[in-house]
Amino acid sequence: IYPRQRMGAELFAGVGNGLEASFGMRHLSFDTGDATLFTGSLALYKGNYYASLRPYISPRQGAAMGYSGNLEIRKYLKDKENYLGLQLGVGFAPELKQLYSNGNLLAETLLYLASQQLQVEYQFTPRQHPSIYRAMLGLTRQELVFDSGNYFWALSAGLRYHAKS
Repeated sequence: IYPRQRMGAELFAGVGNGLEASFGMRHLSFDTGDATLFTGSLALYKGNYYASLRPYISPRQGAAMGYSGNLEIRKYLKDKENYLGLQLGVGFAPELKQLYSNGNLLAETLLYLASQQLQVEYQFTPRQHPSIYRAMLGLTRQELVFDSGNYFWALSAGLRYHAKS
């Protein structure tokens, strides 16, 4: 699950009129192989609102590309640590199914497994206290790898605590 090594770089540039753009890459080394991702972002700051669009592209040698994206929107309340946010993620990951008999390849099918995620979050700081709390509620729809075209739904919830000194 966790990479042995990881590295990445991303360049950000202010475009003007509250716009920011970036381009970068990530490389992860696992025991079973490596993964390289290209990413970037386009962000807009307007008043108390922030919106960001970020794609991810993972090219693979001799296989199909995986791609996904994330849209994040926040409305800041009294300061930078208090906001209401919405995240929408969509993606497609290639899955190669192969059928062998006696060491011979009989059939090969390339599937693009789809997933979508919606998450609402509320981050706040209590009065007279330096800590930050974030409450999250999410809904995920994920295609089944063993039953293409059929999906399962997952509901997630969480509470994060960040102690500030």
